[in-house]
Amino acid sequence: MEKSKLHLTILFSFLVFLILFLTMVCLIFIIVFLSKYNLIHVSHDYIGLIWFSSASIFIGTTFSHFIGKKAIRFITNISDATKKVAKGDFNVKVDEDIKVKELNQMARNFNLMIHELASMEMFRNDFINNVSHEFKTPLAAVEGYATLLQSKNISEEKRQAYVSKIIYNTTRLSELTENILLISRLENQNISISKSEFSLDEQIRQIILLFEQDWTNRNINLDIDLDKVDYIGNEELLAQVWQNIIGNAIKFTPDNGLIKISMKKYSDNITVSVVDNGIGMDKDTQSRIFEKFYQGDKSHALKGNGLGLALVKQIIDFHNGNISVSSQEGKGSTFKIDLPIN
Repeated sequence: MEKSKLHLTILFSFLVFLILFLTMVCLIFIIVFLSKYNLIHVSHDYIGLIWFSSASIFIGTTFSHFIGKKAIRFITNISDATKKVAKGDFNVKVDEDIKVKELNQMARNFNLMIHELASMEMFRNDFINNVSHEFKTPLAAVEGYATLLQSKNISEEKRQAYVSKIIYNTTRLSELTENILLISRLENQNISISKSEFSLDEQIRQIILLFEQDWTNRNINLDIDLDKVDYIGNEELLAQVWQNIIGNAIKFTPDNGLIKISMKKYSDNITVSVVDNGIGMDKDTQSRIFEKFYQGDKSHALKGNGLGLALVKQIIDFHNGNISVSSQEGKGSTFKIDLPIN
């Protein structure tokens, strides 16, 4: 059985009463002691003094009770808000309009904590929805085509097609797993990554050629302007950056569209920008585009697992760089990457 708890206002009033009572006892003791040795002259009507002191204690405690109710209302509001958060309600917010500096800071920190918890809950939901979809779909495909392969009445052409589908979906699962592990290692700095000098402009050109079939089949025009840059970094990881950014630009750009890829070298940094005139994205998508497993395409109509840009962000951070995005729905997106010169 849970023990009964004291209300905060009652405890506060009791503490005030105890302080006043001890103050009265000490005061009477001092007066009696000093008067006994004729150091002060007071009336010997100690009963009156006790009554006066008792009345002071009662009045002081009563005032403190009512004034304390208002003073500690903030704490009870925090308690009520905490109960709601414990039940999964992250829409609560405590009033920050408080004159006391410490309480104002506490309210601000509490609201910040709730905001972070809400973001974590949103990430958890996205994680469950996207991971379950990304793993379930290829696994179901592998199971389905493997079942079809058991049939003895299929042609060799169909057999090869089913095998290709199985290989494709197992590759998707492998890439997803590798990306999850790599992001985790980068986040926890539990990875030893070598750096070497290589031609950054040549690397970007090779990535563009990697997608040649995609942009030629859809008649997408490319405007390429790359300064010659020799950069010291991890060549393999940075290749994943350009592959994700350029691949997304091609994926979200309509047929006959335009993509501009530029790289400029300055005195202290290198700036790479990829601009497309594709579908763009809303403000909410822009604010969460680098979160793990977040996909602006809720229908999953386009290939992806919501890890590409999260991985890009981790790799850019590893190179002490910065990545940003600006976009407008229906007018395209611009990804800008700044890398410090070593």
